[in-house]
Amino acid sequence: MVRVNSMKKKCVLRIVQILIMIMIIRKDVIVVSSVSCIYGLGAPDEYIKGSVKVNVGESLDRRKLLSDLVHIHYSRNDQVLERGNVRVLGDIIEIFPSNEEKRAVRISLWGNEIEEIKIIDPFRGKVLGRVNEIVIFPASHYVTSEDKLRRAIEGIREELKERVEYFKKQGLYQYAER
Repeated sequence: MVRVNSMKKKCVLRIVQILIMIMIIRKDVIVVSSVSCIYGLGAPDEYIKGSVKVNVGESLDRRKLLSDLVHIHYSRNDQVLERGNVRVLGDIIEIFPSNEEKRAVRISLWGNEIEEIKIIDPFRGKVLGRVNEIVIFPASHYVTSEDKLRRAIEGIREELKERVEYFKKQGLYQYAER
């Protein structure tokens, strides 16, 4: 039962992620749903800000690209290319977007320049097409900017100090220590 519910949740989350991407790319789409309320999805503007765009011919800092992908919840796995993973093989970076099922992205570098962007079959490695630019959307909708995260952490620390002080005033030192 737990496995079935987990699979259903993953499927629903993938569908929601695809819908978010479609709403960002196309302006003629309206989605009527309360799923984002049920699942407490992050803010759409944070999701958009988290996306990574690359263009053929563009100069690229490989470390920064990988760091940006990890920041938007992609996992680096140089062995297996699965949804939500990024794999690096020499001058080739392969990304399997979490909103895709049958297409991944292969970025070929020549030094620090993007030489080619291919759409590939992630299971066979077969080239399905070539594009001049690609936008990689976050692997999760729970993407938060550094600034927002920093403010949240500061708020949590301040609240912690208040609670510790409260427990000490009440003589509940064991709660204050927790």
